[in-house]
Amino acid sequence: MNNIIPNGTRVKVIEAGIVATVHSCAVAGINNPIIEYNLIYWVGGERKQAWVYNFEVEEYVETKKKAGMVNYETGLTKN
Repeated sequence: MNNIIPNGTRVKVIEAGIVATVHSCAVAGINNPIIEYNLIYWVGGERKQAWVYNFEVEEYVETKKKAGMVNYETGLTKN
């Protein structure tokens, strides 16, 4: 069985690019289990919830840029 992402983990919905938090998980089936995640996310100041399949999400790793780092896409320095 695939590894189950724990509740509270930040994930990214691959197609939509939305970052969400895993609220709960449902597993159905024995021989060929299907994993679904109930996600919580915010859009325009409004809280949303949605069920997605395990293949629709990936774990999200947040990266923070340090002051003075060069943005290589624009070549500008941010302070």
